[in-house]
Amino acid sequence: MTVEIRESDTVSPDARDQVETVLTAHAEEAGHPFTNAPCILEAWDGDTFAGALHAEIGSHWVFVKLLGIAPDYRQAGLGSRLLRRIEDIARNKGKTGIWLDTYSFQAPDFYPRHGFTEIGRIEDYPPGQSRIFFQKRL
Repeated sequence: MTVEIRESDTVSPDARDQVETVLTAHAEEAGHPFTNAPCILEAWDGDTFAGALHAEIGSHWVFVKLLGIAPDYRQAGLGSRLLRRIEDIARNKGKTGIWLDTYSFQAPDFYPRHGFTEIGRIEDYPPGQSRIFFQKRL
């Protein structure tokens, strides 16, 4: 068998769909089907965007993919409100917990204040900084 490996800086929808099909089939065979569903929480002040949280709700855990607050709304408790809201959603759906990652130059002290525990980090990602992984069991 001769398999050619090609490099690309974009993922074609066809290639992405094929990868998802292969991974989904394997997960189902192992008894752990992928059941992720998006959950977007948006915060608006009238017509002004204040922040948002984008999560993926899986079969047992919720992954907070993005949490961002517009500069004029930082330090006002909005991030905490969004985080509490996704926790309520996770609890109501009977999930085990929530996990996420952030960077040392963002707000890594924010998550432990909300009951999250650091479970790992990658140093020098980006150079001179760390990527930090957190979880919270519900």
